[in-house]
Amino acid sequence: MLTLTSRDLYEWLGMRRSLEIVERFFQDFTPDKYVWPPRMVSAIPEKDAVWLNMPAYSLVHGAFVIKIINEYRQNPVKHGLELRSR
Repeated sequence: MLTLTSRDLYEWLGMRRSLEIVERFFQDFTPDKYVWPPRMVSAIPEKDAVWLNMPAYSLVHGAFVIKIINEYRQNPVKHGLELRSR
């Protein structure tokens, strides 16, 4: 198994290249060019948290992408952070 650190990834890909790739994915997005299952939601009640995993595959680019979101709802209170309106 290959394990990459954030430094490895940054040196290999870089922020500018990452943004270019994401922009191309959005520019050519149409439902006939992508395959994506429903997002997977993992609730963690004891932490008042939720993890969302949203994978997709581009038929044009021949590549996978995944968006991962985690939300720990008590963090603003625990850490004195201001809540932002959504």
